[in-house]
Amino acid sequence: MNAFVSKVHSLNPLAAALRRNAGEGLNFLRNFSSSIRLFSKVRAAIISGKEKHSGQSLSALYIGHLANFHFIMSKVYSDFNVTEEYAGIHFLTIMQWVEAYEKKVDLIFVDLEIVFSIMLRPDHFVVMPSWVRQRLHIPEDMEGVLAGMHRKTKKELRRILKQGFTYGISRSVEDLRHFYHEMYVPHIISRYGDQAIVVSEQELFRRSHGCELIQLFHNGRLIQGVVVHKGRCLTIGWIGVSRGVEPDAMRGASDALDFFAVSYGLKSGCAAIDFGTTRPLLNDGVFRYKRKWGTHVRKCRVPKGNIFVRPSRFVPSTIGFFTNNPLVVRDGNKLAGRILFSGERLTGRHLQQMKEQCMTDGLECLKIFSLSGLEVSAMGFLKGNSVGLKVFDLSHSRDPERDFCGM
Repeated sequence: MNAFVSKVHSLNPLAAALRRNAGEGLNFLRNFSSSIRLFSKVRAAIISGKEKHSGQSLSALYIGHLANFHFIMSKVYSDFNVTEEYAGIHFLTIMQWVEAYEKKVDLIFVDLEIVFSIMLRPDHFVVMPSWVRQRLHIPEDMEGVLAGMHRKTKKELRRILKQGFTYGISRSVEDLRHFYHEMYVPHIISRYGDQAIVVSEQELFRRSHGCELIQLFHNGRLIQGVVVHKGRCLTIGWIGVSRGVEPDAMRGASDALDFFAVSYGLKSGCAAIDFGTTRPLLNDGVFRYKRKWGTHVRKCRVPKGNIFVRPSRFVPSTIGFFTNNPLVVRDGNKLAGRILFSGERLTGRHLQQMKEQCMTDGLECLKIFSLSGLEVSAMGFLKGNSVGLKVFDLSHSRDPERDFCGM
């Protein structure tokens, strides 16, 4: 495993350069042909291990550019081993690899940069964007923002704001340098470990030109900060936490910082707050946190690639993966939620819970697939609450894996 994992790195050739300025865009295009040559070859691995939720054995084929390898493995396995490894595979042969291994493994992942994604038929896979964005349209005042929140969230936020949090705005180079070394880098490495994508100091300073640093203080002590870019939309960028801050001081800090960022956006005349990128999982903690602010989910302006996933067979391990990872997927030119349900017959109560917990502005719909049939109460619920929900009964399907991918 170590030899393969050590080669995994973040590869994002279609990055923000195109939208920064014309000069950078032209430079990107000059280097695009070399990028095509670089990414025309992919790597493959046969993986075995224990599925994270069921504890059952699961075998998988991973093939792709490695950009999302750590993320995928962290969601599938509690522990795993790479049993076979291959390099220098031309992207035009990917489907040959898929067909060769589909009866040998339980699950197939194809992880590709966006320009190569057109080579695969989407109806043969569940297709996730590797990242999505979440944005909040700002009403006329903060009361309008609070009105879009759940009552419990509003109550909690008001309690937090009474705990000694204040904020300041800095444009100082010294403050930004302190933020990078003492807050951003330690925080990212501590939080994400092997999955951490740490921007270099040079890159952060270059991309922070014209940006501002919002600093969060607790009883006068700097504890957290975030770099924001202010335009028609206030974009929340890199976040950092001061070293050695006591857990008590950090309780509610993220809510307070985002509240102040929204307030600053309002005062600055911004029309929206861009909460940045998130992984395409409806139950992901970061996704759910941003959702509670009333954000809507959207595709990234510059697509960052796709993750294609395909179950070869529904067995306890693959069912465990899909039932515990409700996905944000591409649905034509839009985004939708895709949920697998199993273990008991789907009821109206189950549908109500899914709608409350997963339905998010920006999704075309929630597609819910039941492997174990539907109760009468589910049909009754759909009669009055069908907007945004599409339910499929796979209990009598001759090929439930294909139907799960293709519907």
